[in-house]
Amino acid sequence: MKKKLAVLVDGSGLIFRAYFALQKQQLNSRDGQPIGAIVGFCTMLISILRKHLADFFAVVLDSGGKTFRSRLFPSYKSNRKQLPDDLRAQFPFMADACQVLGVPLVKKPEYEADDLIATYASLLSSRGYVVRIISSDKDFMQLITGDVHIFDPLKSKTISADEVLEKYSVYPSQMVSFQALTGDTCDNIPGVDGIGPVMAAKLINKYASLDGIYENIGEVQPERIKNKLLEQKELAELSFKLARLDREVDVDDNFENFRPLYGHHIKADPIHLANEILNKRNSCD
Repeated sequence: MKKKLAVLVDGSGLIFRAYFALQKQQLNSRDGQPIGAIVGFCTMLISILRKHLADFFAVVLDSGGKTFRSRLFPSYKSNRKQLPDDLRAQFPFMADACQVLGVPLVKKPEYEADDLIATYASLLSSRGYVVRIISSDKDFMQLITGDVHIFDPLKSKTISADEVLEKYSVYPSQMVSFQALTGDTCDNIPGVDGIGPVMAAKLINKYASLDGIYENIGEVQPERIKNKLLEQKELAELSFKLARLDREVDVDDNFENFRPLYGHHIKADPIHLANEILNKRNSCD
């Protein structure tokens, strides 16, 4: 019996791609409001809807504000540049865009979109779905299994466990340990100073995980690396917690709520949709 398909769209990543893809065009609404991110978001979402016909479909967004990671490590993502004002002004309209396109939307206070996607991927695969995560973010690689796949919309290809192994020399299930050692400059996860991707992969291939490394710390070579691991054990463990996606968020598990409409709207002009979305919001204010 053919398994049902579930599609989870990393909406937050989609918004940034949409904005920067159309930034030079400086698109504005009829009354002068910036709409480049909204137009790009609608364009990309319509394309995804056309290509990925699914039984379960959800766009997942960050809710903003503090998360458990920022409480664990106040410097988490603190290296990122402040959002451009014109992009910030368009964020509230993304939920409206999903509504107009008939697409279920998920977000939850204090949780990043990544954790919601991880939770739904776990739930859906446990109930017999094949899960396709639409994202270019390597953080989702830790979720890859036989039934959970990553589709990179930039490269228009599915990222397999073999490709993760080829690129990082570790398996998807080991990616959290890998990031705990190497850190992640994008999210400002510290990692262990002096341990790069090659050494991290070497250690993980020998000891399987971060826990395995510390369980056998006495035999780790060279001595310089062993000393760094000992000196920075708390930092490595913190980095592991920051890199690991939460798969147990309390979410709506009534999957009947996540059926996309796949209606005539997916043939609509994105610029017309953006103006329609702004007009609706402005008429309600």
